[in-house]
Amino acid sequence: MGMVAHDVKNPISAALANLAFVEQVGVLDPDAREAITEAVDAVQRIRQLVDDLVVTSRHEANMLNLQRTNQPLDPLVSSVVLGLSKDAELRHIGLAAQATTATARMDGLLVRRAVELLVDCALRWGKSGGRVTVSAATIGEGAVIRVEHSSCVLGEQARATAFITDNEAPPAAIGLSLYYAHCVARAHGGAVVLQSQPGLFSLELGA
Repeated sequence: MGMVAHDVKNPISAALANLAFVEQVGVLDPDAREAITEAVDAVQRIRQLVDDLVVTSRHEANMLNLQRTNQPLDPLVSSVVLGLSKDAELRHIGLAAQATTATARMDGLLVRRAVELLVDCALRWGKSGGRVTVSAATIGEGAVIRVEHSSCVLGEQARATAFITDNEAPPAAIGLSLYYAHCVARAHGGAVVLQSQPGLFSLELGA
């Protein structure tokens, strides 16, 4: 899977370059420009999915190299909440970050993506009118980032996550988002823990 994902990157880059070229030349009517914008967004999402697959494949092969440094968690949590605020608004779900002084020795890019995916899961699986809160805390020599949805009940996903191992394919119920978070957590000596009521996603990071 990792080799396939890697090979897909070149045609994706070519598609984005061609779309950018079409957008810049000539005069486009509003409908055409909107169609190109939507196409660019779709291809960028595909590129991000490919990048996620590369990370999970490298973890499975014990080839995921982390760039770990001691970093504050507050900027990471705040940036994730800001980046998904429009999605939350469209779903009529409140989204907020709790201020924290916690720090963690981590690969910031990988952990940020993992938290982003967990928040996205909370938004997609939660009910309209609920509220998602993202917080972080130091636990011993490690840290935990929590994503809690007041109206999200995790049943099948929570049970499936409990049985993930590093030597077998992830259960279909959890999907790529939770599996990516699992891989990043395990690479940091931690785990992803889900609770059913209320919906709570915890990303635990080891020292």
